[in-house]
Amino acid sequence: MAKTVDLARVEQDARARFTDLRATPSAPAGEAVEHTARYADVVRRARLIAASDGLADVVTAHLAGLGVEVRTDQVRVDPEADDRQVMALACTLDGSPAVLPLHPGATALRFYPAGPDIRLAGPPLDTVDLPDTARAADHWVGAEAIAAALAARLR
Repeated sequence: MAKTVDLARVEQDARARFTDLRATPSAPAGEAVEHTARYADVVRRARLIAASDGLADVVTAHLAGLGVEVRTDQVRVDPEADDRQVMALACTLDGSPAVLPLHPGATALRFYPAGPDIRLAGPPLDTVDLPDTARAADHWVGAEAIAAALAARLR
């Protein structure tokens, strides 16, 4: 029996993790003060990966509903964004394998050639820009808006 996934719940959880990026995590009990900054950075990076993972799952499901085939890939680093790892989608762009890192809150979606490296190199193959109005007050860009924009490019 196939498991039913509540896409709204998955996106809600991803959005909550994204919102938590701005919260300062406290140091674990018993940790020295000098480790607090490193710990906070590790927690933020983990929250970003978790948020982008949920977002990737929901975008993939929405694209499947639109008849577009993509799959969740692995964590990648978009050289045009920052040095943080986020989940990416694997897809076919103009007949060639490509990956698309999904930065929660981003309105510029950049495709890169597929390859084994986590850190992507070179200029993007293409960019899909969502309007700034796609970004909510908490800076979240919804999976449905992302999927609609990507579907137009990936068909």
